[in-house]
Amino acid sequence: MRSLIALGVLAFLITACGTPSKKATVESRYSYSNSFEMADPVNLELVRNWNNALVAGKIDQAFSYVGDSLELIFADGTRYNTTKDSVRKVVDKMLPAMTNLKVRFIAGIPVTSKDKGDTWVLSYTDESFTGGGNAVRYIAHELYLIKNGKIRVLFAYEQQPTSADLVTDGGGSGYSYSGAFEMMDNDYLEIVQGMNDALVTKNFDLVGTYLADSVSAMFPDGTLINGKDSLMAVARKVFEKTDIKIDYVAAMVVRSTDKRGEWVLLWTNETWTSPEGVVRFNYHGAFQIVNGKIRFFREFTGKEKKG
Repeated sequence: MRSLIALGVLAFLITACGTPSKKATVESRYSYSNSFEMADPVNLELVRNWNNALVAGKIDQAFSYVGDSLELIFADGTRYNTTKDSVRKVVDKMLPAMTNLKVRFIAGIPVTSKDKGDTWVLSYTDESFTGGGNAVRYIAHELYLIKNGKIRVLFAYEQQPTSADLVTDGGGSGYSYSGAFEMMDNDYLEIVQGMNDALVTKNFDLVGTYLADSVSAMFPDGTLINGKDSLMAVARKVFEKTDIKIDYVAAMVVRSTDKRGEWVLLWTNETWTSPEGVVRFNYHGAFQIVNGKIRFFREFTGKEKKG
């Protein structure tokens, strides 16, 4: 829950992007990994316990889940390599000034990179609080690196909530969408990357072939667009005068075992060059695939890492 540590400015960007489409290039595109397996769910509970303890104001308990050293990469682009004690001092000061604090869990996925050996928890939450007389709410995607049963890295992305974000507490499961997933093979990566190739080369007719007619998209600035025709109109407007450079970081394909939704999860670092200037940012996209087409996607961003 990076809001409890250091809040930054949201990156308001409409993003969609990518490169390869051939299987031969899929495996070599990723600077970190695209080979994952499901990890022990105990890691997922660790992250939930950390968030719940902070919300309850149980700071000692919360920091029992954190390693002695901690790396923090916030959505506003700031980055710290620091100690647990330093973070604890910040939280001690910030928490009393925050009221009506809520963290609702949308989805959670514990995974391990098979080639790197790292274990991560992918967390999606709806977070809100009141501070300084202002109500704050955002949808967060956070990556937690777990080592020896402790949180060692927190990497945050954000999205403004849309009118369709009516998140509940999740009932018995604790998640408004799902906390139970299984890994799929990487075939669906070709769908997302094929669409991205077409966007990069401004082949808009080809872009449309990857989208379901009833596609919906939630963008980082809170914009919700429904329908292929409306989405393609936005894509043409944004990309006709914008050149995109994509550095692929990680990807995986997962299926919710209770909701049965199938998803491509993608992380990239991107550079957009337009007449207005150059913008660099971190990107995360969650793409739902139905009948071989992109039926829904949600996008999160963070400013380029500093430091």
